[in-house]
Amino acid sequence: MAHWTNLELAYLAGIVDGEGHITAGHYPKLGKFTPVFGVSSTTPILLEWLQERFGGRIYARGPQANRPQDKPKFEWRLSQREMDAVLPEITPFLIIKARHALLMQEFRQTFHRKGPVPKAIVAERQRLWLEIRTLNRLRKDRLPLGSVSSG
Repeated sequence: MAHWTNLELAYLAGIVDGEGHITAGHYPKLGKFTPVFGVSSTTPILLEWLQERFGGRIYARGPQANRPQDKPKFEWRLSQREMDAVLPEITPFLIIKARHALLMQEFRQTFHRKGPVPKAIVAERQRLWLEIRTLNRLRKDRLPLGSVSSG
């Protein structure tokens, strides 16, 4: 396992709070869930630093056909194994996405089994997926504007 300084972990947490995503895809027809942890940017420089320090891969996407004026987008993503190593380390430093991170860690714990997935585990994944999805849609975990002091 890599060793990261608290400064690097806090910096990554700040990036994740601002530009990151902790979510999961759900494919009901296949009966599958896919955990996703990454950071998006319109420039690859920061993402290259993240890859160098924490692993993962960088994906590039051009503008969508209906929005040719948009800049290209880049995304840094960790594999599930890398996510399992990094996420617990940055969780104490997260502010906006701390609840997302805790739920994702709980979600990931349901994936360490071989063979057919028991119905109880599928139900637990569904529950956690819905809770993560709700956080991402409603942003209930944001700090009220008046709670941040400027001094």
